[in-house]
Amino acid sequence: LEAAGRYEMKAGEGFYLDKAGGGGFGDPKKRDPDAIKRDIAEGYVTPEGAKRDYGFEG
Repeated sequence: LEAAGRYEMKAGEGFYLDKAGGGGFGDPKKRDPDAIKRDIAEGYVTPEGAKRDYGFEG
């Protein structure tokens, strides 16, 4: 299946959806500082959230 789209199902067919919980991967304190700066600039995280979650002060 594609990441997005419309799919028609026939009677009796099943569908199973398994999605990530968004918990992240690895130690947040080891996150690349440039990636954190980019996330702040793009509005994905606030400077306060970056400090709290990643120990980032930049």
